[in-house]
Amino acid sequence: MKRLTIAEATELAIAKMRRHGVDQAEAEIAAPIYLEGELAQRPSHGLRHLRNNLEQFRLGADRRTPLQILNETPVSALVDGGFHHAYFVNHTAMELVIKKAGISGLAMVAVRKSGGSGILSYYTRTIAEAGFIGLVLANAPATVVPTGGLEPLISTNPISVGIPRRKGGPILLDMATSAGTFNQILQAQVSGKPLAEGVALGPDGQITTDPHAALNEHGRPRLLPLAGYKGFGLGLVIELLTAAGSGGSLGRQEGYVHSPDFFHALFIAYRPDLFVSLDEFNDRVDQFVSDLYTIPAVPGAGGPRLPRDETNRKRAATLERGYIDLEDATYEFLLN
Repeated sequence: MKRLTIAEATELAIAKMRRHGVDQAEAEIAAPIYLEGELAQRPSHGLRHLRNNLEQFRLGADRRTPLQILNETPVSALVDGGFHHAYFVNHTAMELVIKKAGISGLAMVAVRKSGGSGILSYYTRTIAEAGFIGLVLANAPATVVPTGGLEPLISTNPISVGIPRRKGGPILLDMATSAGTFNQILQAQVSGKPLAEGVALGPDGQITTDPHAALNEHGRPRLLPLAGYKGFGLGLVIELLTAAGSGGSLGRQEGYVHSPDFFHALFIAYRPDLFVSLDEFNDRVDQFVSDLYTIPAVPGAGGPRLPRDETNRKRAATLERGYIDLEDATYEFLLN
């Protein structure tokens, strides 16, 4: 492990992107989003992702055009990223949805021609800290099989929600609709450790813990949806809302799994006082949080908690100490 200050890690990430042709302004916006996973002590969602995003950036090079805002109305827009750096494109959509929600009270912004969006709670936290309820949906290359199927048809299709509150930071949900992730399979291949039960299928359609058997002949995983039909149903509607809704690619896919054509997102923001007063909304949120923390706990279970409570605790601790411990392989990748 390599110990770096947050500033050092940020500068390394920016320098790496610049060497691969990413514009300085885009790299400066993207770097803190990569750091989110490291801050939360979840390296699988941190700077390791820069490798994939630079590959997507490279694959879009011969089609790169200026970022465009299309089909704009007072409450909506489509951000055509023109195959610029993925996090920059999604950050642009986040800023636009906040701006429009500030004027109209609610807004929706779709994204296409970008690449992987990164950790979604970065965006919903920012939307909630601006005073709005935020929802972000994203899809990516097909890596998840439909329930009862053997061929991947949808992505892990995460959803994140950020709800502002009067006391403390926003309430955040950030979850995939699959039982596992592509990165978990890749990590297991490197580490030699088996996958958890119920994450992926082998070529025979049976659940496998072998990370090599979990990939098909085209290198795509056969991840299972979360909670069977329920997870597949949720992932399906996210696929349609993001990809179909932005004019993007979805369903059966040919081509390289990291193609930026396979990534889309939908950002939604609205004022929490659209239906009741802000005081009433905040009172109700505060009351629920108080009830959650004071109901009887199951012995030995640690008690009820909000989603991402532990993640937020780790993030705050990392920010306070001012440094991260970066995996050796990721550090070497950033240097070269």
